[in-house]
Amino acid sequence: MNAHEPVLNDPPATLPQSEPRRGAVAALPALLGFIPFALVLGGQVGPLLGDLRSYGFDIACAAVFLVLLKGMWRGVHAALAWLFSLITAALFYLLIPGGWYVLAGTVAGLVTAYLWAKPCMAVDTNLTRALGFLLLRNGTLGPQLTQVLNAAPGCVLIAVIAPKFVSGHPADLIALGLTVYAATRFSLLPVVVFAIVMTGVLRLLLPA
Repeated sequence: MNAHEPVLNDPPATLPQSEPRRGAVAALPALLGFIPFALVLGGQVGPLLGDLRSYGFDIACAAVFLVLLKGMWRGVHAALAWLFSLITAALFYLLIPGGWYVLAGTVAGLVTAYLWAKPCMAVDTNLTRALGFLLLRNGTLGPQLTQVLNAAPGCVLIAVIAPKFVSGHPADLIALGLTVYAATRFSLLPVVVFAIVMTGVLRLLLPA
């Protein structure tokens, strides 16, 4: 280094670090002012719109979850756990009040995934291996626990939207079937818009 060259004590990269913080602080008053405005606007517009379910907005969550499930798809064999989750959650939803159907459907799917990994094994062997997996022996995951972990997100999602599959409204069932098909073909936003529009139109054509 040349003796006449200036020495920088602080690296230039550290100089602009405060800029994002300043931007966030500057935006805070606008955000705090928007919240009351949004609440007032919602209070005024909400009664005019009425129940948004009549427009089909209640299917948006199911549409999102179906697109997510498409991304988790790993074949029919792996999806059998989702099927048992769906059946169990639907039965619990119809027979037992409350939100227990989500827990029951999820547990049923996870148990199915664990047993289906090696269906020919005896029950006592499965229980023995389960204890070993819980202890994470040798720091590795066996095929059954791996199957359970892979199936867990899908089991939760399908259990949450299980009530949609046992709706007594023909329009909802038709719209759900069309949404399932759309979820296998298109991305998230088009599927959600399609599901809402189709549900709203079908409810107008096929009133309950």
